Amino acid sequence: MNTSHNDTVIQQLITRLTELEQRDLQHDRNEIFLRNMCSELERQLQGEVVELADIQTVISEKEKEFEQLDSELTRKDEIYQTVFENTGTAMMIIDNKGTISRINSEFVKLSGYVRYEIEGLKKWTEFIHSEDVEQIEKINQLDKDNPTGAQKNIEFTFVNKFGKSSNITASIQIIPGTNRSVISLIDTTALKQVKDDLWASEELFRTLVNNMLDIAVITDWNGTILFANNAAAHLAQVDSHECIRGMNLNDFVHPEHRDVVLQDLALIRKGKRQIMKAYKILLPGNREIWIEAIGTKIRFKGQSADLVTFPNITERKEAEEELRQAKDVLEQRVRERTQELLLKNQQLMEEIQERRKAEQALRESEEKMRTILETAQDSIFIKDKSLKYTFVNHSMEKLFSLTSAELQGITDEELFGEKSARQIRIMDQQVLSGVIVEEEVSKPVMDDIKTFHVIKVPMRDAEGAVDGLCGIARDITDRKKAEETLKKKEHELAIKSRSLEEANSALKVLLQHTEEQTSEIQGDVITNVQKLVVPYMEKLKQTNLDPDQQMYMEILNVNLTNLISPFMRHMTLSHFNLTPKEVQVASLIKEGKSSKEIGRILNLSPRSIDFHRDNIRQKVGLKNKKANLRSYLLSMS
Repeated sequence: MNTSHNDTVIQQLITRLTELEQRDLQHDRNEIFLRNMCSELERQLQGEVVELADIQTVISEKEKEFEQLDSELTRKDEIYQTVFENTGTAMMIIDNKGTISRINSEFVKLSGYVRYEIEGLKKWTEFIHSEDVEQIEKINQLDKDNPTGAQKNIEFTFVNKFGKSSNITASIQIIPGTNRSVISLIDTTALKQVKDDLWASEELFRTLVNNMLDIAVITDWNGTILFANNAAAHLAQVDSHECIRGMNLNDFVHPEHRDVVLQDLALIRKGKRQIMKAYKILLPGNREIWIEAIGTKIRFKGQSADLVTFPNITERKEAEEELRQAKDVLEQRVRERTQELLLKNQQLMEEIQERRKAEQALRESEEKMRTILETAQDSIFIKDKSLKYTFVNHSMEKLFSLTSAELQGITDEELFGEKSARQIRIMDQQVLSGVIVEEEVSKPVMDDIKTFHVIKVPMRDAEGAVDGLCGIARDITDRKKAEETLKKKEHELAIKSRSLEEANSALKVLLQHTEEQTSEIQGDVITNVQKLVVPYMEKLKQTNLDPDQQMYMEILNVNLTNLISPFMRHMTLSHFNLTPKEVQVASLIKEGKSSKEIGRILNLSPRSIDFHRDNIRQKVGLKNKKANLRSYLLSMS
């Protein structure tokens, strides 16, 4: 708006300057005419004395008229000189050779010179950066060859007296009837910086999202896909994520789950951040896979949209189904072998100890695999061209037990040692040449050798040049070790399965003991999460997080709750470290008593009962959740 107003003022100023110059020319012509008239009158004066008085009167009137015209011209010149000085935009007037004849106060501020150092002495091209001078002179030459008087706009780099550079948009207007031009200058440096920063931010977002291992899509409220990352394109078996744009997300959802998906999306559009649990989707070739989606409402290119991210959990679902079938088969075999177990009771006692060890090892292996599959977090980092770390995420901080500030600015030699860093450097140089690299590598981390699945992509600046790289590393060490352990245990179990089928009666006792141990382990998991994880998350929420960090904190909180919620269904109140008074309050809540009724029974005020209610909700993991406390306590009974 300010630029448009300045252009209007400049146009008016140019028009008035043109009128003033035309009036100057008319005034000169009138003076010549007056002198000629006076000469003629003098020649006729000798013979026309009578007419002289009348002529003198006419001359006097003309002189008064010219004096009034000159006064009016002076007044308007002062007005437009004031406008020229106070327009708010740097302005100058140049002649046909480019010499500056007049500047205003804004140009003085921009150039760093005083008026007498510029006016009549400097050419305007002296303020143009050397890289732009040739282009500007070509434009000026074209204007001289084809003068039209039309206004034109050009952009160049302005250099002031102290060498400071500014991005300038200049508006040039030839003053009609003269060999001079008016130039107004607008500083666009801040605007250009904002555009460059916005472009870099968008490039970083696109790079991170397109190289996520999980699938991410953005849809409008009709289900049309507006954006999809590379993982989505790979899953849909298309050449590029651009090929998915315009498709409808509902077309990929299995008919059995479409109604549920639509209901969950409706909740998201009402502002509720929804965990969409597990759904089955259809892919080309009638392939069916399971996904676990998380959705939220966002603004995308000026319209309301849904952001949905989801990992592929097909392998986990298949593993669960195989485990269920294996369990059914085992139970059937146990029932069939009940009579034979009575004859081999003594042998079973000898095998119980080995069975316990095998089950413990199997339980540890399964727990590691579950952690990798359900709670794996990738380490994300960015390096500059000198291969120094400029950004790391929380997962990488945790990996090296260092803060982000401690990791930034260091090299791979300081993290992994010279030998491993040499191999990493070869991989990084390929990425800096513009190649995307993906491989599995083993590195020494904290006195241990860890294996990572690494993807590295080049980062580019606003001109498209590579100025660094972005890497995503997934720690697959536990998975590798677990796979080896699982193969070994499966081989051992295959040998012992025939003998273990004879363990019916004793197995019931063993299974009961196992369930008690499982319950204890689950209670320990919940207690550790509430004591060692939740307090730090609450403290982190109270810090000044930007919107992206707040979103990641919400995702982490939801995933953590989703992980421990299956354990909490089987927990008793003793696992939550409730005080004796809180146990009494919880028992009365389960019976359906109100706060007033509980207060009368325990001889406490309703406010004290509400305080105990809040403590109970926090300890059982219902803080800030829309869940009924009584229903939850009854589900634990």
